[in-house]
Amino acid sequence: MAFEPGCDLRRRCRDLVADHESAITAQGARPIIPRAYRTFALDQAALSARLLAAPLEHSAAAARATVLLPLPLPDGTFGRFAIKESPIMEPGLAAQFPEIKTFLGQGSMTRRRQCGSTGRRLGSTR
Repeated sequence: MAFEPGCDLRRRCRDLVADHESAITAQGARPIIPRAYRTFALDQAALSARLLAAPLEHSAAAARATVLLPLPLPDGTFGRFAIKESPIMEPGLAAQFPEIKTFLGQGSMTRRRQCGSTGRRLGSTR
């Protein structure tokens, strides 16, 4: 699933994230409060569907197809990351925990990110 050139990325991204500040209720003390921030709600089902479509890194499918994942960036814009499944677990362990997967994201500014999904959480490393 790729976006066509010149598409409205912000509009297409709404299936994954949406501004969500008003729906958040405070849960405990906030020792650090940033001067400016933005919150988003993640549509886990839409994200899971997008990640399931990601080809395996270094495969023939990865050479033929690109799955783009729009993600919010710190400057308030959205970046597009080409996503590939990038397994890092030992095969036996991966068989025990098939819901844990890792993905490699290559941004348009050539920044690479590795992220993992456990079915309930999405995490990122630089």
